[in-house]
Amino acid sequence: MNPWPGTSRSPGQRGFTLLELLVAMAVFGVVAVMAYGGLRAVLDARQHTDRASRALAELQMAFSLLGRDLEQVLARPVRDEYGDVRAPLRFSPFSDQPRLDLVRAGGPSGLQRVAWEVREERLYRLYWSGLDGVNPAEPQGVMPVVGADDAQQPESAVLAVRGWSLRFHHTDETGAFAVSETWPLEISPGAPEALPRAVELTLELADGAQLTRWYVLP
Repeated sequence: MNPWPGTSRSPGQRGFTLLELLVAMAVFGVVAVMAYGGLRAVLDARQHTDRASRALAELQMAFSLLGRDLEQVLARPVRDEYGDVRAPLRFSPFSDQPRLDLVRAGGPSGLQRVAWEVREERLYRLYWSGLDGVNPAEPQGVMPVVGADDAQQPESAVLAVRGWSLRFHHTDETGAFAVSETWPLEISPGAPEALPRAVELTLELADGAQLTRWYVLP
């Protein structure tokens, strides 16, 4: 006997019960949650990989640019805005804003004055158009090398530089190898155009990692 008046059902045919529909929806929900979790894990891994790639690109560019500057450094003293002679390579970790100043080959005149400094958790490269008598507080250009913001992708600033240190490897008056954290040497500075044999750079990132590079000077 057909329990539903006005309907007909062929022999062996039956519909889904409410319980079966609920079970099917529950299974579908579980599968959807698992699929979303897997997709989210893939997207997070991709984002982490992209950030790591950008961080590596920033570091490679920074080490490459600084290496070019140091490899082309010239023993050409400069005069500051007061006319005093300054060494072609200078750095002091005890100043309020430690800065690596140097004179390198390049620029429109064949010589260029550049500097490197860390401030606001970024590594900057500065340069001037002239050599003598320029104001060190007014560089012609400032380029953030590590930790540079992208206006379209603010998250691209993936690196933050907590600090840096420099060690200058040279030979003392006896011919033995020595190391100094400042240049030129405060004791027995020698000729104003003297240069160290090599520069050891250590960058300390915000995550605690320390990266060290050596640069041999000409």
